[in-house]
Amino acid sequence: MPDDAIVEVREVGKTYEGGVEALRNVNLGFPRGRLSTLLGPSGCGKTTLLKIIAGLIKPNAGEVWVKGRKVELVVYDDRLTPSESESGVHFLSRVSEIIDALDAEGRLRRQRRKD
Repeated sequence: MPDDAIVEVREVGKTYEGGVEALRNVNLGFPRGRLSTLLGPSGCGKTTLLKIIAGLIKPNAGEVWVKGRKVELVVYDDRLTPSESESGVHFLSRVSEIIDALDAEGRLRRQRRKD
């Protein structure tokens, strides 16, 4: 793990009901102030890992630390506006929040300043 990791994933595993193993013994760190990516084929567990980091689903094994705090399961309410989970991971909770911010050509609208 990087010494300056803002996110640390330690021995994380996730098996869904029905026996589908999405993650096994995952260890990685995302360095503070650096852009990081997760690459892999469809179905390899990228989204599952991101949901665990955000505290949206619970792993079967291991733990995740964000900003020095252990991530615990967050009760998710889709009526929320864009927010920060207890883990400190930012996420958008409703697709409509994204759509409302786009113009007809799919670009982000600029908000007008109210002076």
